[in-house]
Amino acid sequence: MKDWEGARDFAIRLSETELSASYGKPAVKLRGKAFLYRRREQGNFAVASPLGEKELLIETDPDTFCETDHYRRWPAVLGRYGSPEPER
Repeated sequence: MKDWEGARDFAIRLSETELSASYGKPAVKLRGKAFLYRRREQGNFAVASPLGEKELLIETDPDTFCETDHYRRWPAVLGRYGSPEPER
């Protein structure tokens, strides 16, 4: 995804999703629960992810996935816009 609009547009095409907000910011919800969040920082977005999966994603593809102190121990991984692995 090269920007928020691309991530949002991809996510909204998934079954049972809807545009919404979470903590006052744009989000996409799946069955009423936010799973894709827009961040203030322009370089990445957050995706809900179980902690074990999050750690594996960051470890195996740090060019695409990361976290900040704010998201440490939170079940969401940050995805970088313009990742070299867009299909991930």
